[in-house]
Amino acid sequence: MKKYCIIAIIVLLVLIYFCFHPLVYQTNYFSKLGIGQSHLYDSIVQNKGEPLSIEQNDDQKWILYYDGLTIRYGSQLETGAFECVSVTGNQYTFGIWKIGVGTSRKKIESVYRHIRKIKDLPNDEFGIIEGDTWVRFRFDENDNVSQIDITTGI
Repeated sequence: MKKYCIIAIIVLLVLIYFCFHPLVYQTNYFSKLGIGQSHLYDSIVQNKGEPLSIEQNDDQKWILYYDGLTIRYGSQLETGAFECVSVTGNQYTFGIWKIGVGTSRKKIESVYRHIRKIKDLPNDEFGIIEGDTWVRFRFDENDNVSQIDITTGI
């Protein structure tokens, strides 16, 4: 009987560890943002609705603006390559720790301490790689997240 109690305690501890310390923090950042699996322009408009505005910058790249999100495309909007989505609003959070715009740098570094890091970033940025998703956090002067850039590899 004592042997079963020890095994049960060990199993419980392992389960608690994996629940609060996952190797992958957020399984699909894009789905969490309502973008879905396809990153094509038509698919995003179908999932999120028409953007608040669309502009083409000096590099001939297209930028879609939604409330709290900026989505960047290559030179062709409808057939161009998806480049990046930037989270700028605090209405989007990720994982059980609710990481988002406004989260402290200390919390970001603590939560992602065991995830592979993006190297050679400026001091006001912190980046991680989860599978084929790259997530870069930009911090303001108070070391709180001001923007989160998410892309599929670089």
